[in-house]
Amino acid sequence: MAMIYNRRTTGLFDNGAGQKQDNSDFTAYSYVTSDSLSNGGCLACDATNVYGPSTIGSQYIPVDTSKNYQFAVSAKGTALNYLGNLPGGHLGFACYNVNKTFLSLQGQKGIGETTLTRATNTSDTSIYIADGSSWYTGATQTNAYATFFPAGTDYSIDVGGSTFVRTYTVGAVTDIGGSEWRVDLTGGLPAGYAFPIGTPVSNGRSGGSYNYALGNPNHAIGTWTTYTTPVFTGESRNSTYPFRFGTKFIKFLNLRNYNTRTQNAGISPTYLLDNIIFVERPDGSSVPTSFLSSDRIR
Repeated sequence: MAMIYNRRTTGLFDNGAGQKQDNSDFTAYSYVTSDSLSNGGCLACDATNVYGPSTIGSQYIPVDTSKNYQFAVSAKGTALNYLGNLPGGHLGFACYNVNKTFLSLQGQKGIGETTLTRATNTSDTSIYIADGSSWYTGATQTNAYATFFPAGTDYSIDVGGSTFVRTYTVGAVTDIGGSEWRVDLTGGLPAGYAFPIGTPVSNGRSGGSYNYALGNPNHAIGTWTTYTTPVFTGESRNSTYPFRFGTKFIKFLNLRNYNTRTQNAGISPTYLLDNIIFVERPDGSSVPTSFLSSDRIR
């Protein structure tokens, strides 16, 4: 198999394997040369009190969601925390639209998809939809968004200053008969949120903040482990893979030591990262783990 040389031709993060001999694009980590899989150095989460912060790489990787991709990261634990627990936390990516605006889960379609049965106007405190049978009616406010997708919206057009429009409901979603449901809002719709009959609307709900494509593994001390997704493609409302609706760019994501986030009174565990790879697979075949964890990444 040919070497993976650089992101522009294969999807590899520019410095995901320490090619720049520093921590460029991954500044939440240190760059060390005491150990590595590739290029004589790697990234180290070696700060003394790191318990759960969201760490996002600085590099936007352009993607075409109609194509096939595979994502992999190699990690090695280097020390336990003060209670003797392993390092570990979520590994994945964050999705962004064409404007490089983050695509949060509550702004995605996929739950309670329906349409407006009446036009909306500024200051309206209720909206009317064709079907509210699967809309959330509990007390958790973060599950009670009304998310609109006006004509032309593809998660890239700003409407009312956002890539989608969302307002809290008060928990009242009422079947008023005649194939129509009323959804009461906590406040009136602001200016710019006037949409015609037939505008698509969904029940936006919170969930996983990012795409935790590689899960939340613990990293064994003294052993390199390579975590990899299967080849994936397409878009959906999700917190793993494939991409979220409207994705045009992704960034690397790691919740550093999230698995021990409540154990924050002493020295945190430490670990290394190397061979952070996001690679296009035109033929749909997977890259063998033996290659992804090798020293042939350039």
